Amino acid sequence: MIEIKRLPDGSHECATALPDAVRAVKKPIPLDVRRMPEAFVVETMEGRMQGKAGDWLITGIDGEMYPCDAAIFAKTYDVLDDLVGQ
Repeated sequence: MIEIKRLPDGSHECATALPDAVRAVKKPIPLDVRRMPEAFVVETMEGRMQGKAGDWLITGIDGEMYPCDAAIFAKTYDVLDDLVGQ
């Protein structure tokens, strides 16, 4: 088993040479998302997670739900519908 440790500066260290990296892009898979008007708790595949007011609740391709911080959502997703805020 290869052990990869994250260091405080955000880099990683590994005692074993890792395979060369290749570039990949996420497939454009439409997901159901909801901007939550208040703080919430949701059961995820990793356990209970909390979201803040304004965070997004995402339903994945297998029906799993998870919160996404509003700032991370803005950097990662484009909303397809124009219903946001309605």
